[in-house]
Amino acid sequence: MKLESSYFPELGILTALAALYLTFFYSASLRLRRRRDVRSALFLLLGSVLQLANLAAVITVFNLRHGAADTVWNAVPPSPETRRFLWMELFLSGGFLAAAAAVLADNRKAARALTNDSIAEAIMNLSSGLCFAAADGRIVLANTLIRNQVFRLTGRPLTDANEAWERLTSVSPEPDGKRPDSIFLLEADTSWMFHRKVLEIAGERYQQIFSDDISERVRLIEALRAVNEEIAQQNKRTRGLIAEIIIKKSEEEILEMQHQIHHEVGQCIVTAKMCLNEAPDREKLLELIQNWERTFRFRPDAPEPQSGAEREQEICKSAEFMGCSVYFRGLRPRSESNYRLYLSAVREALTNAVRHAKAKAVYIDGAQEGQELIVVISDDSGVKVDHLSEGVGLGVLRKKLEAAGIRMDVDITDGVRLLLAFPNEVKNDKSCNC
Repeated sequence: MKLESSYFPELGILTALAALYLTFFYSASLRLRRRRDVRSALFLLLGSVLQLANLAAVITVFNLRHGAADTVWNAVPPSPETRRFLWMELFLSGGFLAAAAAVLADNRKAARALTNDSIAEAIMNLSSGLCFAAADGRIVLANTLIRNQVFRLTGRPLTDANEAWERLTSVSPEPDGKRPDSIFLLEADTSWMFHRKVLEIAGERYQQIFSDDISERVRLIEALRAVNEEIAQQNKRTRGLIAEIIIKKSEEEILEMQHQIHHEVGQCIVTAKMCLNEAPDREKLLELIQNWERTFRFRPDAPEPQSGAEREQEICKSAEFMGCSVYFRGLRPRSESNYRLYLSAVREALTNAVRHAKAKAVYIDGAQEGQELIVVISDDSGVKVDHLSEGVGLGVLRKKLEAAGIRMDVDITDGVRLLLAFPNEVKNDKSCNC
């Protein structure tokens, strides 16, 4: 039979009433079977009975209205029977709404109340494993998580707490020595910590076994251990670098002292030989004594020349006392550190030229070639040698220059010349003829 379009609203009402009836009846059966909540179950049963009566009445009226066209249900205006039916429907619907409100109120009250059932439900829904047992191992309460963990890790169900703890301890790869009641277990990629604690309640002893997921803590500990290891390696490298710096600085200071002693002692020996070989000269003897005092007697208050011109004049004065002239020509290094090395090379070359070649003039010529300042130190002796071995003075000078990135060469093709190459170092030309 084809349904008319006028049936659809009434069929919708019938379907809604049937759904409410089934819902309330099913909820009542759950309350009685699981939670033993009789009060809420009674309200649910009352609501389902009212809905069943409402559903039966609506079905009856539906059949009468559409079964015969001349029934009282189709009368206009409504008949007394129709009005009585409407009042009955209002009564059934009101009773149903009252039962539903009572159920909702009980649900809210039960949600706020702390009962044995709510405590058990909370324990069952914990993200950690929890078990309470008597002192003899009898299980009082254990959630699903710890039961599953014990079964997976030991292969046996959780029936006795003492036995389960012994099995867990036997499979634990890393017991905690500081806390004998704590053990660590690894399951797949998850790390678990099991902890047992003894509780005393109302004069009776109970034990609690608790399992917690510590995977994140283990990961953070491993990351911290890696960072600490890296820091330790960096500290080790830093200590090594500091030790190398100290050794390097000590070597530089020793080289500087050796070079200074070699230069000053050599100058004193050269001037002493000249004074011994020449006629006595009181002024030269006094100057020689002063040089010996400056060399072998430490004078911390002795002023050091500050400007380049003063330091060059000091070299010229020493050379003049040895019977030699020094000519500074061309360019000089720009930085103070390289300029000091430049003057050290001039002093060493001057001492060697006077001592070994009896030179009367020493020439220092500086010129720029590309990005380098080339300094050539030569003398007028014209002495030719086939082989030149570097002694203490030149050896120390070479180490100092090479440490600063300065190239040093000794040319013996036409006399003896000392060649220095300073990278990116050019100073203004200020010739000085002494």
